[in-house]
Amino acid sequence: MRKLFLTAYVLILSLAAIPAHAQSETKWFGSWQLVDGGPDTGCLATFRQGTEQFHLYAGPISDGALMFRSDAITQMDPAEDVPVELTWFVEGGQNAVATVPATVRALGADGRVLGINIPLDQVTSKLLVHPRMAARSGGVTLFDITLPADQNSAALYAAFLECRSRNL
Repeated sequence: MRKLFLTAYVLILSLAAIPAHAQSETKWFGSWQLVDGGPDTGCLATFRQGTEQFHLYAGPISDGALMFRSDAITQMDPAEDVPVELTWFVEGGQNAVATVPATVRALGADGRVLGINIPLDQVTSKLLVHPRMAARSGGVTLFDITLPADQNSAALYAAFLECRSRNL
């Protein structure tokens, strides 16, 4: 699993480094960005909220990964495997809480990223309905992010799943 995540992580970094003239396509959906790097690198959706970032990835190595960046994650040791208590906030207080394995990786010179492998079909169908997520590890809040739940987000999720089907 560690090797699988590391390989997916390297592909994600390569998506971010693709020059504009390469065979990738970038589209904006409101505050969301979708990069379609083709079958060699896959699809990366990104949302930024202050210093926090949410990434949704699907590609040739990993069919699904959530990745997060925050000030707290930047302070973590790279290559650290950590149990993360992930909370998905649901209206009415019936929050979904699960402890999931996650991996911290260095992300260039400016920080770290926390990655969680996930089943994409289950996650993307819930993001519009329950857009707020938070995570803690070892008593430290790693992130608390609320994704937009609007028409732009619906269009992004549809385009992301289309990108995934086309490239896998």
